[in-house]
Amino acid sequence: MDCHDPSISMVCRGQRNSPVSTVALVDDDAQVRRGLSRLLHSGGYHVEAFESADAFLAREHYDDVGCVVLDLKMPGTSGIELQQRLETVIWHPAIVFLSGHAGVPDSVRAMKHGAVDFLTKPVDADLLLATVAGALERWSAGASSG
Repeated sequence: MDCHDPSISMVCRGQRNSPVSTVALVDDDAQVRRGLSRLLHSGGYHVEAFESADAFLAREHYDDVGCVVLDLKMPGTSGIELQQRLETVIWHPAIVFLSGHAGVPDSVRAMKHGAVDFLTKPVDADLLLATVAGALERWSAGASSG
């Protein structure tokens, strides 16, 4: 990781990129949730992991979540369906999709609906940390302007 790169320097110092930087991780694979939770936590983020989109939607409050790292294909409500539901609320977190099963149409659809990025599994640790840092920066800038 190049800690001199301005886009990831805050991650290298273990600092958060915004005052509200909870990262919600939504993935049906327990092993992926554990590994990515540890990685994001090591980057200085408060992480809440959910095994499904429905479990995330059952959360009482959302306004402290600045970024959602979201699996595309899950049992029940899919990642794309969750993204579409989040578009209907006042709070708009930055969304980063992760998928091992994505095709170009899925990626395009997610990006057209405002996803910050669409990464494939297995994801490079440095790339994910840099992407989340950028997503939180974008979210923070949008929250302060709107």
